[in-house]
Amino acid sequence: MQRWCACTRHNLSARMDTFAQTMDASVSLVLDAQGLLSTPEEMYLHYCCPNVQSVGEECTGLQLWPMIFCSSNKSISERDHWPNVISLIMHHDLMQRATTSAPYYHFEPHIGTTYFLTNVEKRVLLVCIMAGKRNPTDPAILEFVTYLQSHLSNRSVYMEL
Repeated sequence: MQRWCACTRHNLSARMDTFAQTMDASVSLVLDAQGLLSTPEEMYLHYCCPNVQSVGEECTGLQLWPMIFCSSNKSISERDHWPNVISLIMHHDLMQRATTSAPYYHFEPHIGTTYFLTNVEKRVLLVCIMAGKRNPTDPAILEFVTYLQSHLSNRSVYMEL
C-alpha cells in the first residue's frame, strides 16, 4: 500500500509516518464493524484486517473495532490504548458525528495520553494517540487531522474539480 500511496500526488502514508515520528504519536484508521460481519475470517477476507485470532467464533468486543491502517512511533503501543479508544468512541457516540466536525479531544491524566478522534466516513474513524498532554487547539495537530480527514473522505478531491 505504501508503494501505491507514494505514487499519488498526496502521499498520505508518508505524511502519517512523519507526523507519528515528529509528534511521538500513533495514527490509526479504525473500522466500526458492528453488525457487518460475524466471524474473524469474514473480517479478514472483506477488510484485510490482520488480527484474525480465533477461527469459527463470532466477533465480539474489541474485535468489532479493527485497526485497518496504522502509522506509529514505536514508543506508543496501540494495543495498550485500544480499550480506551473504543470506550471513547462508544461513550461519546463519535460514529454519529459529521465528517466535517472538529476532532474530538480527550486527555487521560491517569496514563498521560492525549487522543484526537474524527470521522472519515460513516464507519471509519481517524484516531491519533499521543504521549503527554497536548493542547486541544494545537495548530499542527489540527491541521494534520483536518488535512487527513478531508483527503481520506475525498472532500479535497471534490473541491479541486
